[in-house]
Order: sequence, then structure tokens, then C-alpha cells
Amino acid sequence: MTELDRELGVKDKTLAEFILNLATQSKSVDAFSTNLMENGADFSIDLINTLYAMISKVVKPGTKAVENGDSVKKPEE
Repeated sequence: MTELDRELGVKDKTLAEFILNLATQSKSVDAFSTNLMENGADFSIDLINTLYAMISKVVKPGTKAVENGDSVKKPEE
């Protein structure tokens, strides 16, 4: 929740739990990003990558499929 507060100025436990749930249901950071966008989130790619990495570290192995070093690619400009 600290990352949401720092990046978005939001302190909402329910939102944090919802994001945690989306991450644990996602098999990759790209799937997590898609799930967030489908639910109306307008997060930066950096925030999505940070949240997914943080959640991946605290969730017990076997709870979800997480690929080490997985990240959403920034669109080429």
C-alpha cells in the first residue's frame, strides 16, 4: 500500500487488496497490466512493474506463476 500512496497519493486498503488479488491471479506482468487496465486502472508501466515485482516477492512460491525478471515493455518512441 505504501507504493500506491507514494505514487498515487492513495491510502486505500480495499484497493491494495484488489490489486494484490489481480497480481496473484496473473501469470505474468503483462497479464497483470491487462487486468489492471480492464478494471480501469491508469497506472504507469513503471508502477505496474514495481507492484508486480513487490507482490511476487511476498507471495509464497506456488501461489501463482511468476517469471523472474518479467516486466512490461515500454512502448518504443
